[in-house]
Amino acid sequence: MKKYYLIILLALVSGSSFAQMKLIRKMLSNEKDTTRKASFLPLPAFGYSQETGFEFGVGAIYSFYVDRKDTLNRSSNFALNTTYSTKKTANFMLKGDMWTKGNKYHFIGDIRFKNQPFNFYGIGNEAKKIDEDKLDQRVFKTLFDAEMNTLPKAYTGVSLGFENYHFIDKQAGGIYTTNPQILDKDGGSVAWIGASQSYDTRNSNNYPTKGFSAGQPINMHRIFLGEKVLTARRLK
Repeated sequence: MKKYYLIILLALVSGSSFAQMKLIRKMLSNEKDTTRKASFLPLPAFGYSQETGFEFGVGAIYSFYVDRKDTLNRSSNFALNTTYSTKKTANFMLKGDMWTKGNKYHFIGDIRFKNQPFNFYGIGNEAKKIDEDKLDQRVFKTLFDAEMNTLPKAYTGVSLGFENYHFIDKQAGGIYTTNPQILDKDGGSVAWIGASQSYDTRNSNNYPTKGFSAGQPINMHRIFLGEKVLTARRLK
């Protein structure tokens, strides 16, 4: 019975591989794509590091044109990646890049979640192995940009974002919990809003052969750490 399961698994992997190769050849081909059909590419995800152990999961890319008849309309792309590891590290990422008809509006979205167990040995340059404390770091990030074509090749818009960091001490009485020098042990959050300005002369957003793209967001940050609220400006 196991042989049949193995044969079915190999057939599915082979079928997926042939579909992926067909799409990859299409993407790398010098021939012009006149159909401009939507494309979906699932991908397996594998990795290994000492910190995370063996990591496995799935990813996918979905591309389409809002206006298939307009050959100047840029492709909209969505990417998904989710993985889990043998050391209980979990990652989730969903990104989107969308262009409306006539490339009038441009939207960017990004959502990420990560659960990262790690060993904490204290602060300073005299950390000791005996003080090892097992922690979980949970991170949530989201970003959204919306821009409008205001001048030829120029886009102006707004940028919104939020990040949250949360730490959990897995060992009761560990140094992370008991050390008074460590502040805001639960973590904190940061939210921002800002203006964005970009200039884009590329002939394609996926595989440009000429032109360039440059952007300059200016963000106002509000940082929440326990009962403290900080305000900062960032030019990036």
